[in-house]
Amino acid sequence: MNGVMTKTTAAPTIAKEGGLNLPFRYFWAASGSFLLLMALLPIAAASLDSGVLHPRFLALAHLAVLGWATMVAMGALFQLVPVVLEVTLWSDLLGRWQFWFYTIGVLGLAGSFWHGRLGDGVPFFGLLVAVGIVLFLINVAFTLARVKKIDMTGIHILAAFLWFTLTALSGLALAVNFRTGFLSEAVLATLRGHLYLGLWGWLSLLIIGVSYKLFPMFTLAHGYSLRAAKVAFSLGNMGLLGLLLGDWVLGSPPAWNRAASLLIVLAVFSYGKQVIAMSRARLRPFGVPMKYALTAVFYLHVAALLGVLRMLGLGASSEGFDFGLGALVILGWISLSIVGYLYKIFPHLVWLKKYGDKVGLEPVPAMDSMVDERLPRAGFFLFNAGIPALTLGFMLLNPVLVRLAGLVLLAAVGVLAVAMTQARRA
Repeated sequence: MNGVMTKTTAAPTIAKEGGLNLPFRYFWAASGSFLLLMALLPIAAASLDSGVLHPRFLALAHLAVLGWATMVAMGALFQLVPVVLEVTLWSDLLGRWQFWFYTIGVLGLAGSFWHGRLGDGVPFFGLLVAVGIVLFLINVAFTLARVKKIDMTGIHILAAFLWFTLTALSGLALAVNFRTGFLSEAVLATLRGHLYLGLWGWLSLLIIGVSYKLFPMFTLAHGYSLRAAKVAFSLGNMGLLGLLLGDWVLGSPPAWNRAASLLIVLAVFSYGKQVIAMSRARLRPFGVPMKYALTAVFYLHVAALLGVLRMLGLGASSEGFDFGLGALVILGWISLSIVGYLYKIFPHLVWLKKYGDKVGLEPVPAMDSMVDERLPRAGFFLFNAGIPALTLGFMLLNPVLVRLAGLVLLAAVGVLAVAMTQARRA
């Protein structure tokens, strides 16, 4: 680890507003959930033959999406929304209350799925998760009410919050259905909509939107057009709306759903075009954390192409195809994006908390010295060994390969946890 000291380091722009203790607790809880997810994955591999809807895989899916990805997103947004939209967070206190409702709910929900407590545990803890999400949305809504201007990132955040609301409502309906069965024949359509909303409407749109702010910030890119970003936003939202209408209103007509899915695929390609434009306009070389983000975009495109194969009926009868595609989206696209930005943001926030008010008054460590650069390099190798192996293991329904890949990914997440601990103690 570099021990360079400086008196002239400028205070970062990513965290001008709000208290830093609030996002930290979300980041630590998320990393704990990520470790737990990878520790449980090799155990769940024994249930591969039971399909994607086996309770243990539902537990892992919710631990990944709610305990890891959404937990990080909440913590980051409590810090980024005030900066991006130039308003103060409405209530730190509400964010702290939300944390406990949400965290207890997520762990209880995952545990209920894991142990097969579908009729009692899932509805109860699902309600706690919903309460936490409602508190989050209230906090964000009152914060957004004071916004005077909005950019492309802000538009994506607003859209993501709308879809997140529908994600929570559909998820709560599914949780209650385990006890009452009120959805009847609509349960599979509701489940598909819940999946589309969570993975594309909430997390993907959020990551895409935030990347338009963080990518140029970390690479000093400027002078590029946002035309492709606008096209991607329009196509992505139209495609998602089309899928929801198809499944929830029109009775899932195949041609309609394929057309809506194609719009999302085109949105992915438009986003890729925007990333290329930003990359060409950069003034700073890509560091290792940004290579995580770029690799995640690559995985997103691979997932989109696999989705096209799915639409064409290739792999449609294979349970393993759905397993693999889901793993690639959740771990290859969503998780790798988050890890890359977290390697930049977390040390940034720690540095600001510890040394921000000392800049210019006394020597302080250089921000780049907060984490040994060998850690993100090692993590990058481990993630990109584990993710393709896990995807292949799922597609082949091979429990041995899934276990081995899970252990590699557990090591990768362990490296992330070590890096975060190192930054915290720097």
